[in-house]
Amino acid sequence: GATQNSPEGWLDRILLASVSLTTSRPRLTVATFALILLIGAGGVTRLTTDSSMVGQFPPGHHMRQADAIANRHFNGGTDLDLIIDSGRVGGIKNPDLLRRLDAVQQGMENIEIVGDTFSIAELMKHMNRVMHNDLPEHETVPTSEELVAQYLLLYSMSGDPGDFDDLVDYDYRYAHLNAFIRDPSTVTAKKIMVQTQTLIDEQFSEGEVEVLMTGRAHISSRLEEHVNWGQVQTILIATPLLFAIGWLAFGKPSSAALALAPVTFSLVTIYGLMGHFGLPTDIGTTMLAGMALGIGVDFAIHYLHKYRSCMARGHTPTAAAQETALTAGRAIYYNAVVLCGGFLVMLGSRFYPQIKLGALVSAVMIICYFSTMYLFPATLSLLNKPAAER
Repeated sequence: GATQNSPEGWLDRILLASVSLTTSRPRLTVATFALILLIGAGGVTRLTTDSSMVGQFPPGHHMRQADAIANRHFNGGTDLDLIIDSGRVGGIKNPDLLRRLDAVQQGMENIEIVGDTFSIAELMKHMNRVMHNDLPEHETVPTSEELVAQYLLLYSMSGDPGDFDDLVDYDYRYAHLNAFIRDPSTVTAKKIMVQTQTLIDEQFSEGEVEVLMTGRAHISSRLEEHVNWGQVQTILIATPLLFAIGWLAFGKPSSAALALAPVTFSLVTIYGLMGHFGLPTDIGTTMLAGMALGIGVDFAIHYLHKYRSCMARGHTPTAAAQETALTAGRAIYYNAVVLCGGFLVMLGSRFYPQIKLGALVSAVMIICYFSTMYLFPATLSLLNKPAAER
């Protein structure tokens, strides 16, 4: 087997080459990593999020094809629903409420990406027109609650009462406005939800009538927000804890910050590339950050612990980096290979989010390995040089 001082085997040669390459040009190495980090940070600012249900299927999947046809040739494959609570039995029959519900519906139909809408207000307008010899000027909400009730009674006698089941409840307290959207993305859904909320606020004063949003567009958007905020909380909690642990373990805040450098560099690089190439994150890929923090920081801790041990025994920075590369570096290499192999198994999954997550976690592990084995020797070489030699 290989000894610490004599390179034997291809792995030892690679490990020692990383040391000689970086310690001979430490400033260039650090500057290169800094430049990549800046480019990645620029991509992060362009990053978007889209957690649509359709997007969870791979490109070319029949679900995506069907949704594309529904969006292109029909009213759309994604729904946004409004549930209106009038606050009392029979409250939906109020003509003033119906007129305001109609105003919200008309406003939603004016949104370009909205395919079609349907509600009890639209049905009452059509019934009023039919009862006035089908004159277009009578395409309005009936003028009184009694007239609304009469129309509903007349329809129930001549038609199927079940036709109203998706529009109002039995007691006419709740109404349902259904809208179809020709774009499954949560980015579009959020824009439409903001515009819809503005229409609701314009027509219904607070506390008067309760209007709730639901439907696939709303649920996907809210789920995305909860997952994203959960990951932000994870990072906000985990990062200070990892920094504190590193400070306690190594006795220096600079060493604690350095321990977080590889995983930070890896995440900024991956998310930056996604931003530059216009690839949106989703619920699965958003969870990458929390997972990477827990896994990627291990490499840095192993490396720094061994390096500090070598320096404490009187090694020069270059000698300490060489011994660390041949010992802890070897373990880090095999650790990275095993982790990548484990996550790359997910590429064989039929579930698209697992495929993406497996590929991204593996990529993060590879970048963590290279940033640990190349950034650390250069940075530590600079930090441990006498002031006169820096």
